[in-house]
Amino acid sequence: MATIVGTKKSIFLVSAALLMLAFSLGCQESHVDKSSERSQVRAQSFFPLTGSVTTTLVATPDGLFTNSRDISFDFYSNAPDATFVCQFGTQDATKCVPPVVLTNLPDGQYSFRVYAISASMGVDLVGVRHPWTVDTVPPSTQLNYTTSGGDQILFVMMGSESSCSFLCSMDGSTPQACVPPMNYQAVPLGPHVFKTWAVDRAGNVDPIGAEHSFQLRSPIATRIVSEVPNKTYANQNSIVFTFEANQPNATFMCTMNGGTATPCSSPFTYTNLSDGAYAFKVQAVDTYGFIDLIGADYSWIVDTTPPTGVVAQVVATSTSITITWNSDEPTTSQINWGRDLDLSRQSVEDTNFTTHHVVRISGLSSNTPFSIQPIGSDRATNPYKLNPVTFKTMR
Repeated sequence: MATIVGTKKSIFLVSAALLMLAFSLGCQESHVDKSSERSQVRAQSFFPLTGSVTTTLVATPDGLFTNSRDISFDFYSNAPDATFVCQFGTQDATKCVPPVVLTNLPDGQYSFRVYAISASMGVDLVGVRHPWTVDTVPPSTQLNYTTSGGDQILFVMMGSESSCSFLCSMDGSTPQACVPPMNYQAVPLGPHVFKTWAVDRAGNVDPIGAEHSFQLRSPIATRIVSEVPNKTYANQNSIVFTFEANQPNATFMCTMNGGTATPCSSPFTYTNLSDGAYAFKVQAVDTYGFIDLIGADYSWIVDTTPPTGVVAQVVATSTSITITWNSDEPTTSQINWGRDLDLSRQSVEDTNFTTHHVVRISGLSSNTPFSIQPIGSDRATNPYKLNPVTFKTMR
């Protein structure tokens, strides 16, 4: 692309040419002195070489960048008798009259300078220069976006040319001038379309632009739907979790006992769990990559070991018996009992979990042999039975 601009050297040459042109324009024609029958040329300049003459230039369009291939220059001077000399680019300066119109210019850089010449006020040796660039090629637009979750989204626009400005439209609204980054807050939940167009310094608008369709939803949240077994104390070495999020297409991260979170999907199963306490946490991740910071959690204890115990005391009367025993972990309290060696009868189970147990049976026959066996189960429903104890009521 050719570049046509004025230089200090060209300005000097033009100024010298202006002086010569002004001198030639100001000279009178020669006249004949008939009395001496010889010709005499009288050269007289009517132009002062310096003066207060000024030049004013008006360009249409007047910007430094334009997408118009045509331009018009109007100019005038403070000297009423001024004439003008024009220079386009590095071409020779020539006499000109306003307006000067240039048409069908290809894309590129240009300059135009005009000088005023006045017989009464002198020569404007500097003149007025208007540089400009013709650019008819529109820029292209690039769009990036980030979200902070919930109802906020930020757009960063870039143009393929330097110093681009932009037009923006949200959800089909009339495009308005905008400055990147565009940060939209309190955006209503639901589907939206953001569109932007780059505009270069010459006023060319990207005819295509760039757009982003998105949907804002409520902040991502996680819910555990079920856990099997559903017990705070479980005598199983495995567990199955079913979970969901409040948004479609969510992914999940699972954590056990505060360890490293790993991707998981519902249903999710843990197997071969040893006895002990466990804490499970699941966090949903939305389609923008934002994670539910709270998540959903579930804690339980795996206990597959049956309790043990020992009988502490048996106290019998003629019609009742009271048995006391201790267990190594909290369990329920109950006994199997019957006459002689029979253990087919059962007391009402005391479902309070304790390690110290007392059960009393009354309404028994006196002087009669009985058998009694402490039983119960821990909070994980692991059952246990102690060895039977035989006794005889008193007379």
